[in-house]
Amino acid sequence: MRIGIVSGASAGMGRDFARALVGRGPEELWLLGRREERLADLAAELAPAVRTRIFPGDLNEPARIREIQDALAQSGGAVCWIVAAAGEGRIGSFASGDPDRFRRMIDLNCGALTALISVALPYTETGAHILTLASAAAFLPQPGFAVYAATKAYVLHFSRALGRELAPRGIRVTAVCPGPVRTEFTERAEQDGEKMPARKKKYATESNHVVKIALRAAERGRAVCTPTVAMKAARLAAKCLPHGFLMRFFPTKEEK
Repeated sequence: MRIGIVSGASAGMGRDFARALVGRGPEELWLLGRREERLADLAAELAPAVRTRIFPGDLNEPARIREIQDALAQSGGAVCWIVAAAGEGRIGSFASGDPDRFRRMIDLNCGALTALISVALPYTETGAHILTLASAAAFLPQPGFAVYAATKAYVLHFSRALGRELAPRGIRVTAVCPGPVRTEFTERAEQDGEKMPARKKKYATESNHVVKIALRAAERGRAVCTPTVAMKAARLAAKCLPHGFLMRFFPTKEEK
């Protein structure tokens, strides 16, 4: 049995990735997310095109990672896709933020992603794809989005290094780096923080568009996928220009 694992599958891009993986290799999709009812609805939507298993719960809890590890050991299957799409963000100054929320964000965006891939890797077949949701925020430090951008820089660097390590096994790793995407993420990121600047929102794209391009990039063995022209330009600017200069375009609350 060939297994596809999708975290963050109860909403946003994770849900759209799960839909798009039908017919791309997995005989069974494992749907991970915090909202059990949404996972059940998605599983019902995908049936009978593909078998599914749902794993509700918070990936920041070590028990959830152990549950996946135990399920893989008992399944006798091989993992052909891992899509690590679970993530959290907060827009606003660091000084006004909740330290507990920052810790949860770091644990989920970095720790849980790393742990999930680590426990799945022994069961991952040659030719498999690992796809991580980084962000264009990974390209440079972002005042007003400081912790989130830092976590996504970790995801990007980790993914590229992991891809190099796994290349001899024929396992390809792709870090997806979109800009703003029209999902629930923005609404949640604005909670107890600030609104996303209008200049960023005008570059927002649809989740299905990002998913389509990301899967194509993964199948072509790309290490990094930057789905839109605007974010490709941002990536180039971050490579060519001093970050201190570019950060001036992210004014702090006091400067607005």
